[in-house]
Amino acid sequence: MQIERLAYFIEVARTGSIKRASENINISQQALSQSMAAMEKELGVSLLERGKNGVTLTKKGKEVKKAAEEICQIWDSLNTSLIKRKSPLEKLCISLAPYTEINYYVKILNYAKSHYPNMKVNFVNAYPQDAANLLSERTIDLAIVCLCKDNIKQFLQDYPHLQVTPLQEMSFDVWVNKNCELAKHANISIEDLKGYRVAFENLVAREQNFLLDFLQGYNIDYVFLNSSQTMQEMIAEDLAIGFGLETSLPLKQYKNQIVRIKLNSTQSVAVYALLICKDRTDSEILQEIVYLLTGHSNE
Repeated sequence: MQIERLAYFIEVARTGSIKRASENINISQQALSQSMAAMEKELGVSLLERGKNGVTLTKKGKEVKKAAEEICQIWDSLNTSLIKRKSPLEKLCISLAPYTEINYYVKILNYAKSHYPNMKVNFVNAYPQDAANLLSERTIDLAIVCLCKDNIKQFLQDYPHLQVTPLQEMSFDVWVNKNCELAKHANISIEDLKGYRVAFENLVAREQNFLLDFLQGYNIDYVFLNSSQTMQEMIAEDLAIGFGLETSLPLKQYKNQIVRIKLNSTQSVAVYALLICKDRTDSEILQEIVYLLTGHSNE
């Protein structure tokens, strides 16, 4: 039984709601529900009674809650005595790509708070080349960047002192007119964009360069626009399709004309990656964060 799952169960019992508990512990309702179901299966008893107004504990659930609280209290005491310690770094500075998903912030902040409560954590936004230079200057300790996979080899040649660890594929959204042929598919490949005009909205120069690198070699017609309104007008009139790293929901007047589909992840050539200087991998804190984010050591 995972300690984390016991803590989740305690929070569900305290709030009487899967929804409120999921918000408090920063995971999705679906993930929390699955965790509770897995816990019930593992113990072989029903712990929660689910109703319209939330959840309540069964008789067995109350017994398990009491035991879970005792276990978590012991675990917290152990963490306090063995894990929490004075940080050899007064502060930790991490750069993140402008598109970085929020879960990376949450993981790092939770780690710092629980292990090194006196250490300050600062985040800055940086693109790959800037992050590499900041790492070289020791201005930052590590970086999460977004790289085109085809460019990783060249990136490592340009910055041989850095170590690159892939984290996850980047998700792209494609917005199309509901009558467009592409709208019939839940997922499309980059090649499927050929023959269409692709519209990008509100991008600064470096974002434009990143997306142009991404599309290089696919011979796709594109246009950069100044506003979401203009882009969505073009999509609604079936004059273009929208494409982006992150795209907000369609404006109200277009919600019945525009649908969203995903770029097939197996076709994606972009990836979140963790950058760290090779000569800093002996740092205990940095090594722990590498493990936290990647699930394996960089040794």
